[in-house]
Amino acid sequence: MDISVAICTWNRADLLDQTLQRFHQLVIPEGLNWELLVINNACTDRTEEVVDQHRDALPLRMVKEPRAGHSRARNRAIDVAQGRWLIWTDDDVLVSPGWLICYWSAIHSMPDASFFGGPVNPWFEKPPAKWITESWETISSAFAIRQLGNEVLTFNHHSLPFGANFGLRLDVQKQYRYNPDLGRKEKEMLSGDETVVLRQMMADGHQGYWLPLASLEHYIPAHRLTLDYVKKYYHGLGRTAVVVERLQNTTARNRRASKRVMSYAKIMLYSALYGLLRIVASPSWWVPYLAKSLRHRGRLAAYRETVDPPSQPAIPSRRRAA
Repeated sequence: MDISVAICTWNRADLLDQTLQRFHQLVIPEGLNWELLVINNACTDRTEEVVDQHRDALPLRMVKEPRAGHSRARNRAIDVAQGRWLIWTDDDVLVSPGWLICYWSAIHSMPDASFFGGPVNPWFEKPPAKWITESWETISSAFAIRQLGNEVLTFNHHSLPFGANFGLRLDVQKQYRYNPDLGRKEKEMLSGDETVVLRQMMADGHQGYWLPLASLEHYIPAHRLTLDYVKKYYHGLGRTAVVVERLQNTTARNRRASKRVMSYAKIMLYSALYGLLRIVASPSWWVPYLAKSLRHRGRLAAYRETVDPPSQPAIPSRRRAA
C-alpha cells in the first residue's frame, strides 16, 4: 500500500458526507495503491450510514475509536494504516482534484522528506463580518487556515503545516504518537497535538516541505464567525501552551509563580490597550491585543488548574543517523 489518507470524525455526518463526495473527484495517479480511513471517534450520529453510502466509490475503511479525543483517534489511525505514507485531513474539508497527485509527486521527487503540508483555505458558511476580514492576518489561524505562499519551502519551527492538510512517512509517524493531553476532545478547546509532534521530528533532524498546490478548503460555520468563538480559541491556545510546557518539562516549578505574575501583568496591559483601541481604531489594531490578552488568561487558568505533570511524559529525542 502506498498511501493511507486518514479522517478523524466526531458527530459531523453531514459535513463528512460533503467531504467524501469531493473525494470522488480526486484524480488518482496511475499505479497508486491507496486507502481512505475514517476513524469513528465515538460518534452517535449517522456517521456509519454516511460511510456506507461511499464504499462503492472509494477505497474506504471505517475504524472505531471509542475513547473521545482527536489525539486518540489519530493514534488509532496510526495503528491500522497500511500505506507507506499517512496523509491527514479533516471531516469538514473539500480537497482539490489534484490534491493527492501533489502529495504523490512530492513523495517521489523529494526522497529526503519525512513530512509535507499544504494550503488550508477558507470555506465560509456565510461571508465574515468586517472586523474579521480587517484582522484576517492576525486571526486566520483561529479558523485553522494555513497559507504560506506559492512556492515550495522548507518548514521550520515557526512555520509548520496545520492538521487538516499534512502527511508523514508512516514509519516515522509510528515513532511520534499524539499525546491525549493535547488536541480537541469533544468541546474542549485545546490544540497543538500535531505541532508538538512536528517540532519534535524537526528537532530530531527530520525534514518537511510546503506543497503550495496540494490545497483544500476548510469549512468555517457561521457560529465560529463570532467574537465569542475567537475569544474561546485564544483562551484555549494559552492553556495549550502551558500543557506543552509541562509535557516538555520546560518550566521549572520555581518559575511557575513568576510566570503567573507575568501573565497577570500582561493581561492588564493588553486588556487596557484592547479596550482603548476598540474605541478609537480599526479591528486590525485592537484584535491582536484581544488575542494576546486571552492567551495569557488561558495560561493563567491553566497554571491554576494543576501543578502536576501530565500523564504522558515528553517524547525522547530520536536523532537520525548521519
